[in-house]
Amino acid sequence: SPVLRIPLEALVHRQDRDHVFVLEPGAGGHAARLRAIEVGEADASGIVVRSGLSGGERIVAEGAYFLQDGQAVRVLD
Repeated sequence: SPVLRIPLEALVHRQDRDHVFVLEPGAGGHAARLRAIEVGEADASGIVVRSGLSGGERIVAEGAYFLQDGQAVRVLD
């Protein structure tokens, strides 16, 4: 099966667990939702996600450390 890898900047460590912020579309834009994940090996190209995230889900990479769960965000493509 394909390996899911995220940038190191997307990883947020809170409450003694690893998390990412997943983009959740809404009527007024997007919200950043904190989600616990299990990580594997890391290298210069990113970190492997073992569970908690599916391929195709959009995550916040830049500025993730400063977000709060449910915070409105603007998506830059």
